[in-house]
Amino acid sequence: MSPPLPGGNEQAFVNNQVTHLKATIADGEAEVARLKDVLAHTSSSTTQDDVRKQIRTQQRLVGYWQRAYVELISVEPSSDAGGLQILDSANPVLVPLETLYGRDHYDFPPAEEPPWRWKVESVYPG
Repeated sequence: MSPPLPGGNEQAFVNNQVTHLKATIADGEAEVARLKDVLAHTSSSTTQDDVRKQIRTQQRLVGYWQRAYVELISVEPSSDAGGLQILDSANPVLVPLETLYGRDHYDFPPAEEPPWRWKVESVYPG
C-alpha cells in the first residue's frame, strides 16, 4: 500500500486549502483593481503598455486560481458538489481471489500460476 499523501484528503486539509485559495483569488482581484486605477491615472503611453501587460498577466493568474478553486471544491464533501457525501462505511472490502467461487477458472500466464489453485475451498456464499 502507498503511504498517505502529506495532508491527506481529510476534510480539514481540504478546507484549509480552499480558504487559502479564496484569499489568493481575492488578493489577485484586488491587484487587478489597483493596476486598473494606476492605468487610469497614467499619461505615459509606455507606462500604460506596461501596466496593461501586468493587468493581463494578473487576470490570467486569477483565472488559473479560480479554475483550481472550482476543482478543489468539487472534491470537498461539505461543499455544494451535488450532495456528494463520502462515508467511512463506503470503503470496499478486499476479498482474496482464492476464496471466490470460480477462482480456479481464471486464466493466468504460466509463470504466474497460483499455488493455491484447486487446493483452497471457497468461503464466498455466492
